[in-house]
Amino acid sequence: MKKISLLAGLFFSLFIISCEPVEDIENEINAELDSEPVVGAAEYTLVEEDYTDVLDLRFPNFSNTDEAKELVPVLLDGLFPFWGRGSQALVTYDLYSPVLSVSDDTTRYTLTSADYAPYSRYGNFDNYDDIKDFLSTKYPDAGEDDLVLLTFKFYDGSVNTWTQGFIFDGSKWNETMRVTDAQYEEMGHGRFNNFDSQDQAETKLQILLNNSVFYDEVIEEGTVKNILYKYYDGSVNFQFANYIYKDNTWTLMTNVVPETLQFGHDGETWVPDNTIKYELTAEDFSLIANALSSQYPGPTSSADNFGNFDRREGNPNFWSEEMILEAMNVLLESKNPDAENGQKYVITYAIYNGTSGTETVYLIKEEGSWIYNPDA
Repeated sequence: MKKISLLAGLFFSLFIISCEPVEDIENEINAELDSEPVVGAAEYTLVEEDYTDVLDLRFPNFSNTDEAKELVPVLLDGLFPFWGRGSQALVTYDLYSPVLSVSDDTTRYTLTSADYAPYSRYGNFDNYDDIKDFLSTKYPDAGEDDLVLLTFKFYDGSVNTWTQGFIFDGSKWNETMRVTDAQYEEMGHGRFNNFDSQDQAETKLQILLNNSVFYDEVIEEGTVKNILYKYYDGSVNFQFANYIYKDNTWTLMTNVVPETLQFGHDGETWVPDNTIKYELTAEDFSLIANALSSQYPGPTSSADNFGNFDRREGNPNFWSEEMILEAMNVLLESKNPDAENGQKYVITYAIYNGTSGTETVYLIKEEGSWIYNPDA
């Protein structure tokens, strides 16, 4: 629904009613200003004291996203007590997200000769599809994120015994990466094919990843690799090092990851919000003019020439609210064609109504089209 600033009109009213008592005028001004909320926008990253002192949490992170959605508004109320409807805050916080790890209760299994029988008469595997089929049969009730540390024989030119991790994603088993003998050799640990400590493994595997070329895949931002390795601390142990691809670099993951969530003020409280704020540029007016010139030749020519919408009713170049909504659909289908239903926008554009100014519209996508947001 369209909202426009009344500040210019307020000062014009002061001029034409200057004969009113000063006290009455002040009261009118105060009432007018009090009815308009303080609208602000901020970016904020939580610090340790926010979790422990303000929100009274035991650890300086949130356990899950729902907890963040519930507690961040409490923090924002304290940070911005005078902000109201239309305000926005982009909040970055730490989320507890345990990485893949080998623990005492991790399922471990070593295949027997009988296990290979349905797949090979040679007592080994020679492809991963058979291994995954075996796991589906062996663990029919596996749950999402279940991990099995599997030791098996595999033929790859010669028969070798490998230990590798397999994770169930809810529908199928997926193998994790493992450090090969050749990679241990490359990193200077070829004698025993294991690392001397977990810290040593994490450091060297990060270097290995960042100096490797993965010809079989396009690496996207946020890709995670779980690498199973061996280390020796009196006995040989297996563990995972987990890395995420960010800013063109593989980085070691920890149990806490940063997340960002936007909140908006609905007039009463802060709520999670996907609203995007945008202000039209001269190029946007030209885009709209080109798209709608056949329907509205005069108004589009004016918008293209002056970089604004003419809002003078009765003028041949007048843009009605319905026409502006058409223009916003043209704009957003160009700017964000893949936006999902429920996506919100707050768009500000230049106008001319006898003087230069701006207006703001609140939009939401519903059933594939952009409409005025009735709840804004």
